[in-house]
Amino acid sequence: MVTGNSTTGSPIALTALAKNNALEISGNTLNSTLQNAVNVGCATNVPTNGNGGCGSIQIGAASGAIASITLGNNTTGSALATGFTDGWEYTLSYPRRH
Repeated sequence: MVTGNSTTGSPIALTALAKNNALEISGNTLNSTLQNAVNVGCATNVPTNGNGGCGSIQIGAASGAIASITLGNNTTGSALATGFTDGWEYTLSYPRRH
């Protein structure tokens, strides 16, 4: 789950810019269907890593600049929490102001 607000109090929204088929986006939830990745890392839509969700997502709001973002991992307490690990790798980019 990705949550946050803008400087005007507007909630954030996610927009997929590019993604493989394994990356589910429903509202502000990423990969609500908990699945173990076949292999580590990011992959295209070929079956070498059938559950490895990858993509580029734009975080925006109806008005104002983004003021806060919270990333929540919901696998704690799930069947996947025992014996498996889940993780996020991400890079944040900001538009440059002139």
